[in-house]
Amino acid sequence: MRKILALFSILLLAGCLQVPSPDDLAEGAKNIIRDKLGQEIGIAGFDMKEGDTVTVDSKVIRLVSFNPDYVVVFDVDGQEREMRETQDPQIVNGIELTIKYRKYDATDLENTYVKTDIVKYVPGKDEYLFYLDDVKQILGHTVGLDMLEKDGTVTLSVDTTNSLRVMEDRQEGILDIYITNIRPNHRAIASERYVILKIVKKP
Repeated sequence: MRKILALFSILLLAGCLQVPSPDDLAEGAKNIIRDKLGQEIGIAGFDMKEGDTVTVDSKVIRLVSFNPDYVVVFDVDGQEREMRETQDPQIVNGIELTIKYRKYDATDLENTYVKTDIVKYVPGKDEYLFYLDDVKQILGHTVGLDMLEKDGTVTLSVDTTNSLRVMEDRQEGILDIYITNIRPNHRAIASERYVILKIVKKP
């Protein structure tokens, strides 16, 4: 046993063996995103090249294109989304995509890739995802998203006859509910516009 330990020490000092550091192990563990119950719901920091695919929540995500202008196009189970910014999460077909880093090298396309977080979108407590023209039944009321402006302000209809404007990060009350505009996402294409609202009963 002592001879084995001595040999291991010699090899280690000679640089023949590489023992992963705790930081390396921790970094590897971050690749899989899990929910509170331990279920896999996504992948963090996943490197994708044109044509690469990955499956999250039974949906196939493909990197369709990545051009010299750093415009990235993803396909999420048949629904495409063009993305131009990093650190700007986009919810597409129930999947949240966040570009963390992009590298484009016209002379070395094998070294051209997009590092992306890909995770199943899960709303928080009392949160609701509305796309433009969506109508939902919430807390005994019919709530619809009628308009989403460039500055993030939304116009909502409540029970058809009531209209309410809510600016980004603001809370407004109507009837017996409060509505908070948590995360508006204005896009040039109307069908891609959405907002996450928090809706609760007044005390």
